[in-house]
Amino acid sequence: PPPLLWRDIHSLTVDPDQPTFERLGLLEEAGFRRAAGVRFDANGGNTRGLVVYLATQATFSSADPPGGGEETSLSDVDNCAYMRSAAEYVGAAVAMTRSRKKVVVRLAAARAIASAYAGGGDGADEHEDNRGSKKKEER
Repeated sequence: PPPLLWRDIHSLTVDPDQPTFERLGLLEEAGFRRAAGVRFDANGGNTRGLVVYLATQATFSSADPPGGGEETSLSDVDNCAYMRSAAEYVGAAVAMTRSRKKVVVRLAAARAIASAYAGGGDGADEHEDNRGSKKKEER
């Protein structure tokens, strides 16, 4: 794969052809000078996104122009492969979170149905949530 394309944040904030985003200016004020994006496509294409990596000027040599092909620790082959893999890992975590939310909702509905069929008691059931703490549910 090609090396990551590091864009100069300042050039994006002053480019009249780019939409204005207050965040870019704030990132620049915070000391970030370059940004590179890596797409991810997880869960068979159901979860897509972009991981944006930020870098300060100190991580680049003064001879390394933005978007240039100069070798730096951030643009060498191994580091690019690592950042691409990390983006896929983030995508997998996002996909897993979405799936987990659906499962939690389905389990809560199943518990409510089971509780309604069980009947009796004071109208409240006590159960452990997924973190191990006890909760009381009203029927």
